[in-house]
Amino acid sequence: MDGNDGASMEDEEISDEAVSELVDPHPPAIPPMASKLVEEYKELKEEADQTDETIDALQERVAELQGQLDSKQTELKEVRNEFDLEREDLMDRIAKMVGLVEESSQAAQNAQEENEEEQIRKEKLESEVSLLQNQIVQVQMALKREQRNSEATRSR
Repeated sequence: MDGNDGASMEDEEISDEAVSELVDPHPPAIPPMASKLVEEYKELKEEADQTDETIDALQERVAELQGQLDSKQTELKEVRNEFDLEREDLMDRIAKMVGLVEESSQAAQNAQEENEEEQIRKEKLESEVSLLQNQIVQVQMALKREQRNSEATRSR
């Protein structure tokens, strides 16, 4: 009896396993090529995300530099206007003082110093504007490169 009981239990266990496989079959194995494609997709997706982040950062930098450039250009315009007004004022003052030799000599010297200071300030601002414009061009070129790289990556 004990031998029969053992065989009977074993048959039941096999039957349970067979039933379990029918109810809960194992999923099919992923082919190696599909697995490789999935991995490549993940890598490309990550690379595209990084490129997008780089593009966003570069676009923010372009906007920041553009804001700085606009600010410097506005400041330069104001300085030029001030310079023009001061120059006109100085010229008027010089013309009025021409008749007085001593005073005109002193006024001319003062006007020249003020003109030189304003000219230096004007040249400095023009230099800063030029530098910012160059930076914008460089950042825009970098942005275009990243956009092309992003497009190339996405087209893969």
